[in-house]
Amino acid sequence: MGRLEVFKGLQDVIPVFREYESADLLVAGEGEYGPALRGLAADCPRVKFLGRVALEELCGYYREAIALIAPSIGYETFGVVVIEAFRQRTPVIARRLGAYPEIIETAGGGLLFSTTEELVAAMRTLQTNRPERTRLGDAAYAAYVEHWTESAVIPHYLEIAHEAIEQHNAGQYGSR
Repeated sequence: MGRLEVFKGLQDVIPVFREYESADLLVAGEGEYGPALRGLAADCPRVKFLGRVALEELCGYYREAIALIAPSIGYETFGVVVIEAFRQRTPVIARRLGAYPEIIETAGGGLLFSTTEELVAAMRTLQTNRPERTRLGDAAYAAYVEHWTESAVIPHYLEIAHEAIEQHNAGQYGSR
């Protein structure tokens, strides 16, 4: 889900699906690296490119997915696709890099990987162990509600803004 760019790491995941015959990889989105990724997947019928997908349709894909794989090789500051997956009770398999470990550990809604072997093991676990997949999906959704909904974020934001105004009015920021 999202932009198809080199730093998103799909070039590391597509080859896995040549050997992993038990599942399909659906890739939603467009980007500069899209043609190269399509070329990499040309001989792999289990990799399907959906192109740009409307939000309503995207939610359906999340709900039906075994997991979202977030393989970024760059240091993402925040994983919006991870939160979108959590919103639909979809567990996440994320590369142990950048913000992903903190998000996954805070939520308890997924598995982390560093190597191809760990990725395949996580895929197999979520595909074959429905109770574990359900547990992780439920934890993901609970964390989404607690940490990332508007009702969770806006009061915290307003509290920070109020504190900044109070500090400014008390002269703690100096004058302009």
